[in-house]
Amino acid sequence: MKKKYVVGVDLGGTKIYTALVDLEGNIIKEKTVETLAFEGENAVMGRIIDAINYVIDGTEKNLIKSIGIGSPGPLDVKNGVIIENSNLPFKNFEIVKTIREAYDLPTYLDNDANVATLGEFMFGAGKGTENMVFITASTGIGGGAVINGKLFRGTTGNALEVGHTIVANEGPRCGCGNIGCAEALGSGTAIGKRAKEAVATNVETSLKNYENVTSKEVFKEAANGDRVAKNILETSLNYLGIAVANTITNFDPEKVVIGGGVINGGSIVLDTIRRVVGERALKTFADSCTVENTLAELRTIYADQLPPKVSTVPDALSRIKEATGQKFVIIIDEWDVLIRDEASNQKIQDDYINFLRGMFKGTEPTKYIQLAFLTGILPIKKLKTQSALNNFHQYSMLNPGPLASYIGFTEDEVSALCQKYGQNFEEVRRWYDGYLLGNYHVYNPNAVTSLLLDGTFQSYWSETSTYDSMVPFINMDFDGLKTAILEMLSGAAVPVMVTSFKNDMVSFVNKDDVLTLLIHLGYLAYNQQTQMAYIPNEEIRREFLTAVTSNHWNELFAFQQESADLLDATLDMDENAVAAGIEKVHEEYTSVIQYHNENSLSCVLTIAYLSTMQYYFKPIRELPTGRGFSDFVFLPKPEYRYDFPALVVELKWNKNAKTALDQIKRQHYPASIASYTGDILLVGVNYDKKTKVHECRIEKYLKSGEK
Repeated sequence: MKKKYVVGVDLGGTKIYTALVDLEGNIIKEKTVETLAFEGENAVMGRIIDAINYVIDGTEKNLIKSIGIGSPGPLDVKNGVIIENSNLPFKNFEIVKTIREAYDLPTYLDNDANVATLGEFMFGAGKGTENMVFITASTGIGGGAVINGKLFRGTTGNALEVGHTIVANEGPRCGCGNIGCAEALGSGTAIGKRAKEAVATNVETSLKNYENVTSKEVFKEAANGDRVAKNILETSLNYLGIAVANTITNFDPEKVVIGGGVINGGSIVLDTIRRVVGERALKTFADSCTVENTLAELRTIYADQLPPKVSTVPDALSRIKEATGQKFVIIIDEWDVLIRDEASNQKIQDDYINFLRGMFKGTEPTKYIQLAFLTGILPIKKLKTQSALNNFHQYSMLNPGPLASYIGFTEDEVSALCQKYGQNFEEVRRWYDGYLLGNYHVYNPNAVTSLLLDGTFQSYWSETSTYDSMVPFINMDFDGLKTAILEMLSGAAVPVMVTSFKNDMVSFVNKDDVLTLLIHLGYLAYNQQTQMAYIPNEEIRREFLTAVTSNHWNELFAFQQESADLLDATLDMDENAVAAGIEKVHEEYTSVIQYHNENSLSCVLTIAYLSTMQYYFKPIRELPTGRGFSDFVFLPKPEYRYDFPALVVELKWNKNAKTALDQIKRQHYPASIASYTGDILLVGVNYDKKTKVHECRIEKYLKSGEK
């Protein structure tokens, strides 16, 4: 069975594009000619006929199913008549009848904006939406809309003549006879007309270097810094933005797609439209609608390789590769910004993921993409049971792979910087170290550089946007979450199952998902080997303390006081008070964290001594000593060395506190910190599971020569 074809004619005020296309949408043959509307309807009609003859030459007529014409309006679509258009020479012209009689083929006429709207809706940037608007800005300004999945035509079939909406009280007279039309103020024609007026004055502008100045030259000279050209664009594009904002407010679409020659002016067009929409459209509508262009920047660079038919980025890249032989390197910075900032807008997220899927999924993109490099905080979003983009190599805070040393400053780099800028490396390490990525200790570059510039040891995270996002997460009401936070604030590490996390900011099912997110955000560190999470350093610990205290964790307030009392009792060598304090913590927290094994007492003790973090370094677990490993060692920070003793703690389960204390002395545990110049206290703690009795013995360690 032979292939069937259709002929498409895009009739514009500046050019006429004609193509022979198969039923799969592949362009077989195409031709573009200038409209030259000033020559009259017969001359323009002759160019249309010549273009059709060219693209069908060599194709059997019986294989051509129909001819379709897209024209700016207003139109009588039912009868195939171009009623009138300020940029075309036709008036009440029966274009369908003329072409049908010439070729004896079914011929159809529709508004060019409607045709483009359907194309974007079915195959392009609007694919997957239910409500979208397409606006074309070129010689004139037109538009089309899909409402609830169907093209909206209006009563006469000429709905969304966006160019003839009023955007100003005064200004040049539009071709339609009105004043203040968007087309007269914000179209490509309007930009060119304003440029010609400027050239005719005494104003100094590089636009005078052109024999005939159009909107194309205005964009070019604006990019080169010409003040007059920039002012023209600012004014004209502002009016175009108002027209888009009005359309969004009237139709409340999911997406507005911008096309036409004006969009080829580059990022300034879309940036201006988005700004004006944000300023003028109703906030509810503006926030729920995205404004996209159709390959503006690619068309600017590869105009000859991209016919109007091309409406998706993957198709454009594929065509450019075929034409030039060159593949693309694609870099997307902060790929996950929509996943984070539009966390509650599922439609936007789905559209975005589908866009990425179309760009990168499967083997087809390998034909035109040499390399794709995406950066962000979150790994690729998971959809149901698998990733939408499973052909990427992913490196994250959970699995940094070969990028471990590049994620932040390494210890060697920080050491060299401290030497150069005269900072105490050990203090920098205490404040900003703690991220163990592969075989590297990694430091946050922002914190380190801020310290070196400011000279002040403090937390710099609260100045970042991620800090604001942390607070609601740690306040989520998942069983065991607050206890895990308390444990980590006390210096402990907690186990985390990272596999269920969906790589977004909303799909949480348990505390592990929240903790996994905090790992990706950098608020927690993660040990791949032990699969444990922990607060990495003093900077982050303070951020957590600020977050929980500012959000009125009543249990933390009460617990801080109880922990402070326990520390005071320990320093006073009040054995009964220490035993009672540990027992209270054990009773209150064991049922929550469900430590019903020999690790229970160790976990309880970690939480109980939370208050030590103000004066002591993070407790050292299983410190190698003379003849074994001590359970806990608390070393005071340098500024408190002479005010607080070091604590060597040994725990026993179902034995007695004296046995614990004897083991400390017999195994010479204090020998490992003998160089410590302050006092040392030996603390033995026992828990009897049967009687549920806690027991404590405390002695002062006598160094050699002391009595």
